[in-house]
Amino acid sequence: MSTVSHPSPLRSKMSAWQLHEYGDVNQLKLSSAVQLPVVCRPHDVLVRVYAASVNPVDVMMVGQ
Repeated sequence: MSTVSHPSPLRSKMSAWQLHEYGDVNQLKLSSAVQLPVVCRPHDVLVRVYAASVNPVDVMMVGQ
């Protein structure tokens, strides 16, 4: 028997750091009301990220 876990219908928003244009780190904005992605196909997955890292290439990309 398999169990599929779905996000709570009450929680349809998530927080996300967003970069809308290249520039310095001041271009990064924390949005707390981003729509959760929709899982439409049987092989799609939605992954909750608890931690992430920033690599030197990520920093260089912001400065482009």
